[in-house]
Amino acid sequence: MKKLLFVVLVFLSTYVFGQDIAIDTAGKPSPALRSKILKESKNSGKLDMWTPIQGHETDGIQIAPGVFATKREVAIIKWAYNLVAIGITNKKEVISIYAELIARDVNSSELKCLNYGYDQGIKRAHK
Repeated sequence: MKKLLFVVLVFLSTYVFGQDIAIDTAGKPSPALRSKILKESKNSGKLDMWTPIQGHETDGIQIAPGVFATKREVAIIKWAYNLVAIGITNKKEVISIYAELIARDVNSSELKCLNYGYDQGIKRAHK
């Protein structure tokens, strides 16, 4: 059920953003798309992975056999994965957009989650 929900979220993100994607060959979004990503990542937007887990950010869940993460970490992973799914294939851009979203520098824990989500998105894109 969780996998189905995840696939549906990725599909919806791809469909919604597929209408006006403007990404250069280096995988960088246009300023308009970057602005739309930031807007959709807040206040129950299509890329808002944080509102549904409010109050439960530190609850742990198993994301793979023997691998556990907090719901906050999973939200960051899903967010990065979705950015790759809509065509942002430049890792520095994913990290930069996240830093702009949180209005501070990315810490090491967040960076690990962003890298994992990005890497999983790239692997999925090359299948």
